[in-house]
Amino acid sequence: MNKILFFFFMLFSSSIAVSAFDFEFVNKIEDLTEKRVRSLVNKIDPQAIVLVNFQFKEEALDGTLPGTYLDVSIFQQRFATNNVFPHLIKSLEISIYWSGERSENWVDEKLKSLFNLKDNQVTIRHEKMDSETLGVILENNKNKNVLFFFEQLQSHLNALKEQWVFPVSLAFFGLILLSFIVFTFVSLKGQHSLQKEMQALTVAISTQSGEETRGFQGDSLKNSQPANPENSGASSAESTIQLSAEQSLALLSDCYWCELDEYAIYIWKFLHTTTREQIMSLWPTTEQYLRAISHIEPKNLGYEHHPAYLRPLRLENVSQQDLVEWLTKQPQAWSLLSPLRQIHLPIGLAERMKFMKASPLTVDQIKLPEIISKPRVLSGLRLQLNLTQNDELYLLSNHHLISLEERRNFQTLLWFSKRDLEYKKSILSPISARDLATAWIGPEEILNEIAQAIPEKKRKLLDEYRQNIKANRMSPVFQYLLQKGLEEEKDVA
Repeated sequence: MNKILFFFFMLFSSSIAVSAFDFEFVNKIEDLTEKRVRSLVNKIDPQAIVLVNFQFKEEALDGTLPGTYLDVSIFQQRFATNNVFPHLIKSLEISIYWSGERSENWVDEKLKSLFNLKDNQVTIRHEKMDSETLGVILENNKNKNVLFFFEQLQSHLNALKEQWVFPVSLAFFGLILLSFIVFTFVSLKGQHSLQKEMQALTVAISTQSGEETRGFQGDSLKNSQPANPENSGASSAESTIQLSAEQSLALLSDCYWCELDEYAIYIWKFLHTTTREQIMSLWPTTEQYLRAISHIEPKNLGYEHHPAYLRPLRLENVSQQDLVEWLTKQPQAWSLLSPLRQIHLPIGLAERMKFMKASPLTVDQIKLPEIISKPRVLSGLRLQLNLTQNDELYLLSNHHLISLEERRNFQTLLWFSKRDLEYKKSILSPISARDLATAWIGPEEILNEIAQAIPEKKRKLLDEYRQNIKANRMSPVFQYLLQKGLEEEKDVA
């Protein structure tokens, strides 16, 4: 009895399962059929509506599976309409609602061949869609298209956002950082440039005022002695100065017009032979100038590495006086001048400040002056002659035969001794006895004439210092007295 109940239970369960399968299978067949018909019809009318309705064969559903209406062969077939229709379909009804123009005969022929059914099995109805329904469909399609467009747009934007948000953020941060660095660099460069200009201005003012107010007190004279090239700039003096011919020419001509002859000697001493030859071919004045100053001790002022000489202006034929006139017409060129030219320009503070405020130009924008200035009087430069006592006595006896320009070639206190007494007193008064001892060299006949302008007490101190101090013609005091002896000189009988 239990076996019979179990058999009926299994039969009932199988019937329910197959019935569920039957319903799902029919839905798939309808969906597949409708899609195939619509794919064909929509090629002609995209707005057309397709409805599909079909009936199964009852005799085909009788059979082998107990308690069901489906044949077992159904489960082995693929869900393709051309396979299942001939076995299962009794009739197929297709309704097509057209929105516009239609091709009924062509569609009928294609649909019948598509499903492999007989003519009496397929019924195809064609109807025109009413305007209200068509409007609803068009509006829905429009909304779908718009929605699809925005969905695609949003998708692309999201992809771009994910792809570019980090690089763009990084680039923006980098731009801000770069702007900050550039701003900081420009600010520091401006401050540095202003400091250099003010320093140059301070040096220029000190240079101009120092010539008039220089005193000869104590060790101040010793500190003013020309620097020994072995002690000043020794590291750069040991090797050849690496400057091109044009750069070296600019530096030498600046020394020429600024009367920095000791620095010109230093530069020439450490230039390569090839560079020297090129300079002499570019500037004929070179040979005469260097012959005249060859006796001077070299002194390194350290300007050979200044940026102004990387691309220097060609001003070798322009004196300082003519340079001022040119700057008055073209003040923008001030920033391109070398520091030697700037410091030694014969102008006042007001003019310097005016030039410094002018907007700078590049070397290529500057129109160079076409002036050829009057050369310096090189014959006035002193020669280093080792005069003996007899040489100076000869000059003393024949001083009336020597012109003012020729006197500049002889380093002797003879010319100072021949000045009037009051003039000599005014010059010797600020100089201490100790400093005078460094310059007290020459025949007694010449020194006695100078001693008449010195008070007796100071003369005694001078004699005491002379016991321990060796006089030198290159000492600052000797050079100072020599200069004053030739300054505004008048021939004496």
